[in-house]
Amino acid sequence: MKKMCRYFCMVVAVIMVTSILLTGCTDKTGGTTDTVKSGGDTITSEPTSKALDPYEIHWYLGCGAGSQPDSGLIEQELNKYLKDKINVSVKLFIFDWGSYQDKMRAILASGGKVDMFFSCGWSMNYKDMARGGWSLDITDMIAEYAPHANEVLDGPFIEYPKVDGRLYNLACNKEKAANAGVLLNKAYVDKYGFDLSSIKKYEDLLPMLKTIKENEPDAIPIDSSPKSNIGFMAGLVCLGNGLLNYFVHPKDSDEFVFMYDVPEILELVQTQRRFAEEGLIMPDAITVTDKNPALKSGKVFCSHEQLKPGKDAEMTVATGVEWVQVVLTPTLARDFDGSMMAVAKNCVNPERVLMFYDMFYYDEYLVNLMDYGIEDVHYVKVEDNIIDWAPATEGGAKSGWNHGVSWVIGNQFLSYLLKDEDPLKWVKFQEFNDAGVITDSTYFIFDQAPVDNYISQLRAVSNSEDVMLKVGLADDIEGTISSFRAKLNAAGLQEILDEVNRQFREYKANR
Repeated sequence: MKKMCRYFCMVVAVIMVTSILLTGCTDKTGGTTDTVKSGGDTITSEPTSKALDPYEIHWYLGCGAGSQPDSGLIEQELNKYLKDKINVSVKLFIFDWGSYQDKMRAILASGGKVDMFFSCGWSMNYKDMARGGWSLDITDMIAEYAPHANEVLDGPFIEYPKVDGRLYNLACNKEKAANAGVLLNKAYVDKYGFDLSSIKKYEDLLPMLKTIKENEPDAIPIDSSPKSNIGFMAGLVCLGNGLLNYFVHPKDSDEFVFMYDVPEILELVQTQRRFAEEGLIMPDAITVTDKNPALKSGKVFCSHEQLKPGKDAEMTVATGVEWVQVVLTPTLARDFDGSMMAVAKNCVNPERVLMFYDMFYYDEYLVNLMDYGIEDVHYVKVEDNIIDWAPATEGGAKSGWNHGVSWVIGNQFLSYLLKDEDPLKWVKFQEFNDAGVITDSTYFIFDQAPVDNYISQLRAVSNSEDVMLKVGLADDIEGTISSFRAKLNAAGLQEILDEVNRQFREYKANR
């Protein structure tokens, strides 16, 4: 089947090239381009660098592993490849997730050169970046300078992340659905013969967590942290990330409500409290900002995660620890703003930056250079799109380019698969996307402009009670929720909720 597909693609490419020679269409680069859709994939002629002045792109990214030793090598390969295409060079700046947001905000505020940066719903919040004047409105530029991205992302990935009706970000083409659950350290699962089929809900983890605590004194049974999205762990639609996590849409409800008014969330909080009372959570759970060092240590048994097909294999690559995943919630269509890139407002050549990033939606070589590095240096080919880590990297552990975040860049469906990954991964991703349950609130986008003042006031409120509840350290759950609600109400919680539901009613009436 692969050979037939490749043969077909070659035929299409020949037809395409012939078409260019006969009727090539000139673009703003001074070169020629053409595209054709086949089997859902975009086949394209290459842009040329004719009449383009050189331009250096400063690209800022986050990843769990932080700065990569071989960033310089990757830059060299990028620059060599791109020079004759669009005449750009690239400087990569990579920070660990724990420090990415603070560093990125400081760099933007300082006026330093930034051309493109990672900005989504949960890091460098894209709405804040757009409204604060840090990211560029690309609405009227995307069709001309990023046509492949425009075509590949057409639909929710374009419409949902708009801010006040304008587009500021390009999403990674990846899963559009999501569910939640846990990753379990396979070494411990195998050692103690845990039956994963017995885990139907969060509290079912308790006997396993206690076994780990009793027999593995150096282990961390579960990595509860302040960043846990309790609403999503309950299988509910949240209004958004950050403060908007406080507003959830319960099943079979006509309105959004405050998260701690939902029985399913209260049940999770009570379970989390029991885990903490049993001494099963991380010692520094209340202050941890980055779980990756603990995950890489191999000492964590259970980790809360947003899941998707192959998430366990992806995390195995990223951490060097083998994981298995257990899904605990329904699959919802929802993850439209979880991984995106923004062009900086002060970028002096946004057209060229968009041309550059557009290539990551159709150019397999570029996608995999950023994903896995250089062939025969960082990885070796096993089959057409199946790879393994190069021998000298000791299974990737000593690779200078093993960041584990292919889900942040371009078109993930062009990524190679590691030999231990499911060969049907991308087929299953598509099935996963198609299976995502669409609720009344799936495509609802809250315009917070009418209540911006209350949002600002809410942001200033200490979330210490919320953190205590999420990690299980609140002795008096009811009292802690009451105290937290009172503080939020004083800052405008109800006013925001009223506006959310007013817009939600209007949205449903006009669907």
